[in-house]
Amino acid sequence: MTTEVDRAPDLGFQARADRLDKLFEDVAMSLTNLIIDYHSVLRKETKKCELSAATMDELMHAWLSEITFLFIYKKFVGAEFIVEISNGEDGEYHLNATISGDTLNEKRYVVNNHIKSVLVKEHKLIQEENGDWTANIYVYL
Repeated sequence: MTTEVDRAPDLGFQARADRLDKLFEDVAMSLTNLIIDYHSVLRKETKKCELSAATMDELMHAWLSEITFLFIYKKFVGAEFIVEISNGEDGEYHLNATISGDTLNEKRYVVNNHIKSVLVKEHKLIQEENGDWTANIYVYL
């Protein structure tokens, strides 16, 4: 028998930007900063990331999941994120990103938090009347 437990998120943050691609960059830096002080991370390696999703919320979830995956399974910490968002002819949203960072070395970097997941229902992208974008992000440790 499986029982669902409704658990409150452990940490959250809000990001705002005047452009959608800038919002995705800022959210990536904020998530990374929850894990480790991203200002201290060297930019020794570069990784490319291509993602697609039916909605912008799903694309944000995929993006945050990719950053978390790189940290947990590839031991890679991003320090700089360059993101391009486009709307394809297929009706989906596409993200192309370049992530510069370093392999996690716990002798060099202090890990503040280990992120377990970012759930799609726990964040929302909002476009303000003036065109700016806001994202409310919640994570589980």
